[in-house]
Amino acid sequence: QTVSGMLHALKTTGLTIPPAEKIARCEEIILNGIRSCLPEDGTEVISIPMEEQCDKISVAVHKARKSAPSATIVSTAPLLSFENGGICIEMSRIVDLKGNMLGIGSRPGHPSITRQLVRCNKMIEGQPVIIAEDGSFTGGSLRHLIIKLQEQKARIQAIVVGVLFPQAEETIREVYSGEII
Repeated sequence: QTVSGMLHALKTTGLTIPPAEKIARCEEIILNGIRSCLPEDGTEVISIPMEEQCDKISVAVHKARKSAPSATIVSTAPLLSFENGGICIEMSRIVDLKGNMLGIGSRPGHPSITRQLVRCNKMIEGQPVIIAEDGSFTGGSLRHLIIKLQEQKARIQAIVVGVLFPQAEETIREVYSGEII
């Protein structure tokens, strides 16, 4: 649940945003829609507010940083990079109009992932890095980020992930054998 926070951030640009109650009602409608699509086999949909998730991830990042106090935090989640004083790599999955995965690239309006990393080369080349992500479902994007960081000679100290699916961990382990929190 990130809509309310993201819209609130846009308020400073002068945009009029809907009241928080209306956003909460819309989120509840979406959750109920998701619940109605699932089989009645005991599957539970759990709603996690982004602020709560970010707090838990930030606590874990802080603990990981104790073993590497000079580590640079790298994330593809703007809120996580901001809250942890890190670098945000603006990347996302690129899909076609039918939802088929085409690849991974930079978010619209941003330079290539490699150029973004080259810009912060002094902070990552040969330096400890902690990757902080809100979630990894297939592991593809995180695997891509790890490879790009390794190409820039970053020393990945740890990966902190809020939600990690088993398939994602397998994919990540193809290119990273260190600590995953």
